[in-house]
Amino acid sequence: MRAVFPFLMSACLCGAAPIHKGTPLAWLRKQINPRTKLVASYADRPTCWLYTQALAVIAFAESGGADAKRARDILSFLREHREQGERGGSFWRFAYQKDGSSGGTYTTTGANAWVAMGIAYYEAKTGDRQFRAMGLENLEW
Repeated sequence: MRAVFPFLMSACLCGAAPIHKGTPLAWLRKQINPRTKLVASYADRPTCWLYTQALAVIAFAESGGADAKRARDILSFLREHREQGERGGSFWRFAYQKDGSSGGTYTTTGANAWVAMGIAYYEAKTGDRQFRAMGLENLEW
């Protein structure tokens, strides 16, 4: 699995379309929970799905500047809330609530794979390797 991570990083930079700096990115910024720094997945509900966090990391990393810090904040939260034990390296599929608690009782590979892609993209765009071990553990899970 460790060989997959460099591949993800290079794939993330090949042919990436620029993020539109207008409405979609502004909407993501508006959805950030000031307490957890996670992005609410819906305008009318505070649930923060794992998939949404991964996509927000990619969008914020692509945008750069202050948005790169937003991506780092999301990844920092996820690093602090990773599963331990037999689920070590994974994250809850159901995501997190506005207080940072998990709302799920199971994990899935799809949402977790998006986190690994988000980490690879973040590292490729920023050069910040602090989340690499988390990405590798996630892929090995």
